[in-house]
Amino acid sequence: MRKNSKKFNNEIDTTIPFFNGIKIVESNGLFAIQDCLSHRLLTDYIYNQIDEFKHSYTKVQRNNCYGYLRYDGKEIIPCIYSILEECFDNYFIAKDMWGYYGIIDRMNNVIIPFNYFGITKTYNNCFIIKNEDSNFAVVDCHGNLIIDFNYQEISEIPNSDFYIVYNDLMCGIYDLRGREIIPCKYSDISKTYYNCFILKNVEGVCAVVDCHGNLIIDFNYQEISEYPNSEFYKVSNGSMDGIYDLWGREIIPCKYSYISLIVNNSFFIVYKYNNQKERGIYDGRGNQVGLYDIRGNEIVPCKYSNLLLRNDSIIASYEKYEKYEFLNEFRNDKIELYSLYTYQGYLLESNLSKIPEFIDDFYKCIFRRYPFTNSDDIRSLGWWFSISSAKLIFFSKTFTR
Repeated sequence: MRKNSKKFNNEIDTTIPFFNGIKIVESNGLFAIQDCLSHRLLTDYIYNQIDEFKHSYTKVQRNNCYGYLRYDGKEIIPCIYSILEECFDNYFIAKDMWGYYGIIDRMNNVIIPFNYFGITKTYNNCFIIKNEDSNFAVVDCHGNLIIDFNYQEISEIPNSDFYIVYNDLMCGIYDLRGREIIPCKYSDISKTYYNCFILKNVEGVCAVVDCHGNLIIDFNYQEISEYPNSEFYKVSNGSMDGIYDLWGREIIPCKYSYISLIVNNSFFIVYKYNNQKERGIYDGRGNQVGLYDIRGNEIVPCKYSNLLLRNDSIIASYEKYEKYEFLNEFRNDKIELYSLYTYQGYLLESNLSKIPEFIDDFYKCIFRRYPFTNSDDIRSLGWWFSISSAKLIFFSKTFTR
């Protein structure tokens, strides 16, 4: 409500906005409403506060109590409540003069009796209520019980259709209809982006269940978390990590020191560290790196020091660098042993100090058009081209399993 900066002993016109020909006027610090055309007062000057009309009614205060006033001057809710807040669909949370909470409608009809020590509106148009024993329950907007008074705390999970309940530091999950999804016996529960739940039991072991309580990932891991911006879970036991998909299928076994999702969420690069230092610390001596696709196929075994991901191939190499780094270019003079892989996981090996350019050109033109299932297919193709190019005979003999 906005008050005029000046006060007079007689009634005055103010510039307070009006609704449907009604405006708020002030005299001696008290407020009333007036008909703009006839200048007739519709109420006496008895209100300490009148909010602006945004509907056909507005909130008023008198003697530190609140009510609601209609545009014709009638109090549809009398000023007898110390707290009065509109929540939804003309329902109001009210606190009476004895300190009890209840729910009333716009015509002051009692929906939920004034028997409770606290009421909170939920996102789904229900109410969380607290009784004199400090236990909580959930009722709908008609006062029907959804979750009984069995819990020390109840709260809704933001942006979801679930409630989380607490008892003696344990928690559980209910849905909007009051059906118990997860019993109240877990030390921690967190909702995932895809409406599943990560549970942690009293032994500190984690699992994943769906929104119906069905088990997706069993209680086998010390930690489970959603992999950011993807459809995967990362599982951990000690210093080892693994990957599961949303349906509980193991993508990568839990045996790697670190796993990272790369290349537009299409591949996982996996690491094995050579010591038990703090996770994420890499000293480059004896550590190993490999590659998986998102279906769980091992593309490059985790036994190399470096991976160079090119448009059409992967170069895996062993090096004597003291620090790990991705190669920005294929520096042949520093690579002693390397392997050439396709993105389907097929391997061409070489101990040469340099990959001949014609072989790389052949790979780009041929290998991406013809899927090879084993080294015999590669050898056969090489011999097939041997009639037209002797270089391909050299290629077929050198780059086989």
